[in-house]
Amino acid sequence: MPEYSLAAYTIRVRPRMSSKSSDNYLPLDKFDGSASDLAPFLYAFFNGLINTPYQHKDEGKYLIAETVRAEDRSIYTTVRSGSHGHQSTLRDVETHQDTYERQANEAELIPLRNLFVIPHNSLAGIFLTERVGVRGLKSSLDHILTRTFAARFPGFSVELSPLAPEAAVKASIEEGELKKIRLVRYGIPSDVADQYNLGAHEEELGIMELVLKPDRALAFPKQKVRDALNDNSLPALLEIRGLDYHDIKLEVKVGKSMRTLTVTQERPPRVTFPLPENKNIPSGRPTDGTVHEVAAEVVAELAKDLSIRESDYAGTEFFWTADILARKLVIANDEG
Repeated sequence: MPEYSLAAYTIRVRPRMSSKSSDNYLPLDKFDGSASDLAPFLYAFFNGLINTPYQHKDEGKYLIAETVRAEDRSIYTTVRSGSHGHQSTLRDVETHQDTYERQANEAELIPLRNLFVIPHNSLAGIFLTERVGVRGLKSSLDHILTRTFAARFPGFSVELSPLAPEAAVKASIEEGELKKIRLVRYGIPSDVADQYNLGAHEEELGIMELVLKPDRALAFPKQKVRDALNDNSLPALLEIRGLDYHDIKLEVKVGKSMRTLTVTQERPPRVTFPLPENKNIPSGRPTDGTVHEVAAEVVAELAKDLSIRESDYAGTEFFWTADILARKLVIANDEG
């Protein structure tokens, strides 16, 4: 069963010709100094993505929006994302029988729930996007969103960035209780695969995890993890008894919420927020209500870190007129 979680990013607008190393960000609700507002743009973008799917043939990416709705200064949207360009076989894992041959022009689309919060008088908004296992939306969406925004507002650029990963990791480790450590290896070691009679395909695509949990309501000491993150000595955490692991996932309880810190050797640590599984269906996919409830809690928590007041994004007087709700941007599909 895949893991479901929310990944957090900031969304900001800056003058197009400005250096990315500078902090000359602009207010999201009037970034041109007048009436240009990021919130209606995002709504029109996803409204257009409902009718015009985005396809990048060279990279095999395909996106189409299922739904979009606006509430106060927030935009909720579900986007189906997948890849194409290669053939594969679908197999029933219970009967071990092949059931379908997927062709190169067919894409497996996974629906991912998303939330954009665009506050008044703020230089930063919040973007939460659902992840299913290692699959997410950010990289594919980032490309077409920035291109469409640049075409609509030639003098400006929009950017999505991981939500202060260093600060979030440090705060989680310092303030939270370390409840579980999971070491993840992508691919099954050959000796283990031989022991369980796994085929080459299962050995290559399998995932091996070592899970460490403290007894009952206790928590692990955090000094070893803290030192490794500060000293960049991650290999010591990712190797046990001669076997190298690729990720270490630290499940941390901060207040009433859980966070998962994923640390690898190749990229900065990232913070995700676990979604409780739906035990009523085999896939465990959380309901829309569960996703929105957790997202609201995460937004309230992250808004404090960004000095965003709740009154600037919830219960505002922003009026979504029929004209605004009818707007649809044209999604360009001229690559590949």
